[in-house]
Amino acid sequence: ADLAQLMTPIIKAFFTDKGFQAANDSMQVFGGHGYVRDHGMEQFVRDARINQVYEGANGIQALDLVGRKMTAKGGRATMTFFAKVEEFIKANENDAEMKPYIEPLKAGYKRLGEAAGWLMENAPKNYDNAGAAS
Repeated sequence: ADLAQLMTPIIKAFFTDKGFQAANDSMQVFGGHGYVRDHGMEQFVRDARINQVYEGANGIQALDLVGRKMTAKGGRATMTFFAKVEEFIKANENDAEMKPYIEPLKAGYKRLGEAAGWLMENAPKNYDNAGAAS
């Protein structure tokens, strides 16, 4: 349950942001005709944009994630996530086919760990830190 609460705003923001980007890019393919109603692309863009607001705007979800969910219960959900990533890396780091994916994952995992550690230490002291990070 903790992991689901942590991942929900991340997944929601990722897919709604990518959906809006894809709809907007698709509209650009039509050039100026993408903006008129004849092809319906402008409706896809409007629909995709509103998805970023439904169920909580992505920016507010991000603020809630870094300001509350990451630090809740002593950071238990965050630590669970990191443990799962570390377990995946260890299970796959010797697989030659996975190597192109594991190396960037290791680097990102390290950077994310540093950022999360800083946030968990500094966000409760000053809420502006959480706002800046979100």
